[in-house]
Amino acid sequence: MKGLAVAAAGCLTIAACADNAILEVELDLPPRPSTTPLYAFVQARAADKFPLPDPWGGSDLGAVELGDARYVDSISLLTSETNVDVNIKVRFCEDPRCTSIPDDNAPECWFHLEHPFYVGKRTFWSARVAAIPMDGDAHHRTEVLVDRCQIRGCVEGDLSDYCRVDGRHLCED
Repeated sequence: MKGLAVAAAGCLTIAACADNAILEVELDLPPRPSTTPLYAFVQARAADKFPLPDPWGGSDLGAVELGDARYVDSISLLTSETNVDVNIKVRFCEDPRCTSIPDDNAPECWFHLEHPFYVGKRTFWSARVAAIPMDGDAHHRTEVLVDRCQIRGCVEGDLSDYCRVDGRHLCED
């Protein structure tokens, strides 16, 4: 996909980062609810080209097999286009590629991140998926909108809000 790349690690040199923006994502995933194998299949896409309700083909990264304990999955997103929102889908499937017939209705967690990128800057976002969406949830799905002021970056330490009083993100010049 043009503009947004998923990587296992961030920039290797500072010069390479100067023309790009990096978003570090941490997803704290729940343990599997039974002894049946279950995989967390994570995909990240540019929101304007890949709406959350649409099916997405292909894969970004290998799925993570869930175990008896919580698992933190870390990914890096790299782009040179900073005026892009990001959609992230986490599907909980029986098959590592989510291609088996029961996976057609796999539970999902959706995240829409508003403006998480700033050229030459590294930003951070993390989420804790408390539980796998089940029958009581609408279509076995949860959806979370992440305001740009919730995207960490450009200051040391944790704040409750990463925007200035005038509404600009702390990473904006």
